[in-house]
Amino acid sequence: LRNGALWTLGRREEAQEGVKLLEAYWPGGSDIWYIRAQRYAFEGDREGCGEALRKLLEAGFHDPEGLYFCLRNAAYVGDEKLALDMLTRVVEAGFHCPTPLVRDPWLDSIRTAPEFVRALRRAEEEHASARRAFVAAGGERILG
Repeated sequence: LRNGALWTLGRREEAQEGVKLLEAYWPGGSDIWYIRAQRYAFEGDREGCGEALRKLLEAGFHDPEGLYFCLRNAAYVGDEKLALDMLTRVVEAGFHCPTPLVRDPWLDSIRTAPEFVRALRRAEEEHASARRAFVAAGGERILG
């Protein structure tokens, strides 16, 4: 997350160095593809990013929020099909946070696609449902 935030702040060299350092010291395992996908996105390498994301998915990575950050990489490098496929998977898996879907500039390339609109609508509906359940259970009273 730190390197993505640095990139967004315009501190691109620092972000690239950070992701390379993280990759160099990663202890191993299939989640290295998560880091490589980000590095490839920073480098503008669509093919490398797509390959890394496919390997991550093949390895069984399934955390919805983690996959959200992965699909951002695909969208950023212009792999709209992969990004939209991953977005559908992310929302179906429980990532029901419409705000970043609407505001994240890395998703600009896919925002007008019908698949994006469907996923966004589902995220909005599920978010509203969760909010209603939270309020009905007294959540606002407990948390203030």
